[in-house]
Amino acid sequence: LGQTWMRNHNMLQTTWWTRVEPKKDQFEWTFDFQLDALKKHRMPVLGQIFSTPGWAAADGAKPESKGYPKSWNPNMTYFRRYARKTVERYKDYIKHWEIGNEPAVGLFWQGTPEDFAVMCQAACQEAKKADPDCVVMVGGFTTPAWKWHLAAAKAGALKHVDAISMHFGGKIGVPEEIYGNLKTVLDHFQGLAKQYGPGKEVPIWSTEGGTGDSTWYRGLTGALAPSEKQRELTWRK
Repeated sequence: LGQTWMRNHNMLQTTWWTRVEPKKDQFEWTFDFQLDALKKHRMPVLGQIFSTPGWAAADGAKPESKGYPKSWNPNMTYFRRYARKTVERYKDYIKHWEIGNEPAVGLFWQGTPEDFAVMCQAACQEAKKADPDCVVMVGGFTTPAWKWHLAAAKAGALKHVDAISMHFGGKIGVPEEIYGNLKTVLDHFQGLAKQYGPGKEVPIWSTEGGTGDSTWYRGLTGALAPSEKQRELTWRK
């Protein structure tokens, strides 16, 4: 298929906190088999510092979630240990790390933008302690969630980052329209990086994306039924 990278999210869960330390003080690393499979293909991995076990929530233990893991605002002592030990364990293979995933979405982050900023600073610091040469990015930001990004940036979420990761999607249009929308997003994040982050522009990574169900081909969309008359496709289709 031409895929050259694997992101440690959903399909690969080797570095998730809920996987490496499901119980307090019991590091298990039981998902290493996933990473071992990728090593056979020499596929680079974007590691992810993500998901808080219920026992590690900052405001007291939570019941372990069924299904998708929650990302509670974590107890920072335990979180720092998790981040440091995880980067240390995989540093010979994983050199790029993403902190969080779509934190403005309640399914993926249970705290405030300010809580997220505290976690990001801690993760960046611990990752660099474990591997000074690693690249650390924050935080799989969805667009548009401008006010959320701004609040997190003001609180210091971007202070120590090497890059910013974002998720860009939406309706398909002609290339010029898509480029215009994307440039608006990139300018937004670069502005936050310069004002509240490292003080300069940083690389922007697109770590997740999506499109509507229209066609990429110029002119052809007009020959199809209007979108409101087209039957929606399920994910299976």
